[in-house]
Amino acid sequence: MLSIPNKVDLRELVHKEVFKSSIRISLHDISELPKELDCPQLQFFYMRNARDFLDNFFARISKLKVLHLVGLNLFSAASLHLLVNLQTLYIELCKLKDVDFIGEMKKLEILRIHSSYILELPKETCNLTRLKLLDLNDCGNLEAIPPNVISTLTKLEELYLCSSGANIKWEVEGLNVLDDLKGLLHLTTFEISIGDAKRPLVVDKVEEIVESPTEDSGSTSLHTILNKAIFRFPTDVDD
Repeated sequence: MLSIPNKVDLRELVHKEVFKSSIRISLHDISELPKELDCPQLQFFYMRNARDFLDNFFARISKLKVLHLVGLNLFSAASLHLLVNLQTLYIELCKLKDVDFIGEMKKLEILRIHSSYILELPKETCNLTRLKLLDLNDCGNLEAIPPNVISTLTKLEELYLCSSGANIKWEVEGLNVLDDLKGLLHLTTFEISIGDAKRPLVVDKVEEIVESPTEDSGSTSLHTILNKAIFRFPTDVDD
């Protein structure tokens, strides 16, 4: 792992062979970023508390498999759509509202977006047919998960919506988003926190799914996990 502290001038280091040939790079508190990373062999990249990067920043790291971004003023992330071979994406504490770009990352298996400003899970999420883990914890502004999106993620094993579910519109155009859970036959973990107003709707819908098994061969495992689903309620609300 090539770990670069904040005192290093990254704009000079990027021209050195030790940087260009790196497979794993970690950047912390970098004040000045280059226009792009020229690291054709890079597979793991971690960046924390750095300035915004330009649209071509990721243009020459097409082999990247793991990306972890923390504490960036990441209002837009247009260049991320270039990372078509990415398998793990973790965005944490970034001021990000639009994540439509994830639709291009068709090899994603793990998607974690924590403490960000996203308002809606985009419909393009349907393209992530390899996704096994979806974690949207602590996205308090999240308002919508479109119907028929979660149901396309048939390989999903873990779904986390803690501190994110309180404002979600579960009923959209007469459809209930939780119905999408019926198709997740590999689901083993489901955690959600919900506000008091949404509590009956969410809990009743999960109970309805559990109590009405389908004839699908894998439905038993789904009903088992939903029956054990973890619901996190506000601490100031009586049960």
